[in-house]
Amino acid sequence: MLSLPSVRDAAVLAGMHAQLIVVSANADRGLPTGVRQWIEQSLEGRLPRSAALAALLHSERGIPLAESPVRAVLEAVARRRSIDFLGNSWLEMDSTQPAVAAFTSLSDQASILAENVLPRSPRPVRWGINE
Repeated sequence: MLSLPSVRDAAVLAGMHAQLIVVSANADRGLPTGVRQWIEQSLEGRLPRSAALAALLHSERGIPLAESPVRAVLEAVARRRSIDFLGNSWLEMDSTQPAVAAFTSLSDQASILAENVLPRSPRPVRWGINE
């Protein structure tokens, strides 16, 4: 899909405004060129530490995710762009990284908001198109 100019342009624009870019990929294969270009273009001109790049990887062959070529590419992009890299495992995340601290704070705020809003939502008397 990223080969279509309109889709690629929309994806780059969204990526430019994102605080977190998440890439989910097969760890056994290389990162497609279009995805790599999208990430690079999305992060152009970013201030250091203004975003984070996260990798959600899975290996069908069982290779250690730390040895994945996809992870190596994503980690190199994050380092080159001076943004935080968040690996597959929460255990890898360093809570002193600005992005980790910021996202933890945001998730705490969202949880509090959800607790305040969700219990008060009235249940519908009926639902479904046949009622």
